[in-house]
Amino acid sequence: MTSPTNAALVTPTPLFQPVRGRKLNVLLSLIGRYRSEAEKSASVRAYYAACITLGAALEALLLSMCSMRGEEVEKYVATLAAANRPPRKAEQWQFQHLLSAATALKWLPGRANRHSRPKLAEWVRLVKELRNLVHPGRHIREYSNVKLDKHNWNDAKAIFDLAVSSILDLVKTDLRAEMRRRGVIPLD
Repeated sequence: MTSPTNAALVTPTPLFQPVRGRKLNVLLSLIGRYRSEAEKSASVRAYYAACITLGAALEALLLSMCSMRGEEVEKYVATLAAANRPPRKAEQWQFQHLLSAATALKWLPGRANRHSRPKLAEWVRLVKELRNLVHPGRHIREYSNVKLDKHNWNDAKAIFDLAVSSILDLVKTDLRAEMRRRGVIPLD
């Protein structure tokens, strides 16, 4: 039997392991690289490549945010039933895991209920679906009559820009709080 003193010393296994160090730096650079490649693709009317690559940029953005706010994500994962939890390592998370976390943590505003108007989180799902057209089986099963064009690219780009803006608002809030904590700027 474990004594109460020894039990207090046992650290629970984390439910979420964020991307850290050099890998986080690589991840952050991928956001810009993917965005740049998407822009180049769109400029030559390669809209499949543009939408797919922009979707990858959005996925990298959400993965980096989850990693930077690891404690918050850890608490979110703890609320999920064990059978519904994503893998422990953030780098193994799928776009859907990232999007679910971002929506639940209100990093991306979502609709109040299924009858209310779509908000940013629902529109980001559209970019995820466009990105998933890289899979030919899915394309013919679910979107056999769809051919990506400039309109899809413009929609995806606008949604990406809104998501970046929403995430940057959170980063600014985090930075401001840290600066206040360190006494760099006065408390309100």
